[in-house]
Amino acid sequence: MSPSSSSSSSSSSSSSPVSSPSSSFWPLPDVPLPDALQRLKASAERVVLDPRYHDVLAILKGARNGAVYGAKVRFPHALVMAVLFRPGTAREKLSLVLGATRTHARNLARFALVYKLVRYLLRRLHALRSPRDLLNLNPADILDLDLDLGLGLDLEGGGEGAKGRKSGKRAKGGGGGGKEGPYDAFIAGLVGGYVVFGGRSRRTGKIPSVNQQIVIYVFARVVLALARLSIKPGGAGLPVISRERVSAAISRHAWPVFAAASWAAVMHLFRHHPDDLQPSLRGSMNYIYQQSDHWDSLRNFIWHNK
Repeated sequence: MSPSSSSSSSSSSSSSPVSSPSSSFWPLPDVPLPDALQRLKASAERVVLDPRYHDVLAILKGARNGAVYGAKVRFPHALVMAVLFRPGTAREKLSLVLGATRTHARNLARFALVYKLVRYLLRRLHALRSPRDLLNLNPADILDLDLDLGLGLDLEGGGEGAKGRKSGKRAKGGGGGGKEGPYDAFIAGLVGGYVVFGGRSRRTGKIPSVNQQIVIYVFARVVLALARLSIKPGGAGLPVISRERVSAAISRHAWPVFAAASWAAVMHLFRHHPDDLQPSLRGSMNYIYQQSDHWDSLRNFIWHNK
């Protein structure tokens, strides 16, 4: 290779744009991030990493995570159920799937928002020294939102901005504003459950089926957790049954009894009071136990249900 070609290649390589880590989110890696966006990104990052705003931003991220989780959980389930068991056109099935996904994601996001907001406000109220402080309280003092969006921020990483970024990684549950009370989570869950899941549809006047499924799912896990807690040795359980020998015997034999009683109850209800069962459960049981009583050919005995 000639020196001229070598120099030309080296000059071309040195002149080629190199994307910086700060512009990794930029969709055009070969185009430098505009200065205005650089400043905006740096300002936003200073805010989200500033420990002063951690608790308030955690509320927003809780809503974000609730929406994402709700969509991930509901969409595949609703899609499978619609394809396999729902009558109607493809457009109607898609509408049902998207509607259920939107409801699930929205309600989990709303609950996370209300729950974390109530807990945050309760912590702020616990920080008050006396009832007189409550009478003289400024709402801005509760939220403590003295956000500086950084019009004059140090974008080179020094000064107070660096301190904010260094202290942005906080311990779990960090943030000032008072100590959490023993019943804060219960109160916040009570408010969130009533506001988000306690209402009826404005259009039909009925409890939305998605809300029913979520609440029943939570209730079942609460009952199981309380059952385990009631026999837990060491002071947390109930008298007598939380003794070690009694607890061990219950733990060993309770599940078969619970499983048998649950199936006995649901089959009795399905046989004699089917309209009182949850619609999706009733539909599944009808497919398995009632429609299996009918066929008129080998085709719908083996390959098809009807």
